[in-house]
Amino acid sequence: PNGSCASTNYKHAVVAGTITIVKGHLVTLQQTNGTVVIDDSAALSNESSGHVAVGRQIVAHGYWRAGNFYATAITGGQPPPP
Repeated sequence: PNGSCASTNYKHAVVAGTITIVKGHLVTLQQTNGTVVIDDSAALSNESSGHVAVGRQIVAHGYWRAGNFYATAITGGQPPPP
């Protein structure tokens, strides 16, 4: 109420690729133009990650914060159209 609290709004984002490395809560995805590392802690806590294994093609739904992607849900298949 004092106006000094910063409001943080996270926009839904999607990343897709094939899992190449799983190391704890960090999952590396191979994409067409490179790799991206995602944090799947929230998806695991929500029990919405399915089986996270090397070779699986996934679509991770979540948000970007400070250059890091945080997955809140992980599904299989192709990403939704933009």
